[in-house]
Amino acid sequence: MPDQSIDVTLFSGAVRNSENKHMAQVLRKKSKILVAYGSCAYMGGSLDWPIFIQRKKILTRVYEESESTLNPGKVRPLTEYEVAEEY
Repeated sequence: MPDQSIDVTLFSGAVRNSENKHMAQVLRKKSKILVAYGSCAYMGGSLDWPIFIQRKKILTRVYEESESTLNPGKVRPLTEYEVAEEY
């Protein structure tokens, strides 16, 4: 899509990794207006919660300790991953 071809984009969610950042930047280029709404989009989430002060605590809570998490291997997503491109 050409730049500025989207009239309005509603952006919700935090920018926590390189893919999130890339998508936010692409949407900004492609949109005439980019609206960030919700605490995640403009502040990175509810940062006033004591558990969200440190990155390690965030990751531990989300990927190991939350009530709905089943992750016995304690696997976490990568923030970046390079793939060799072949043409």
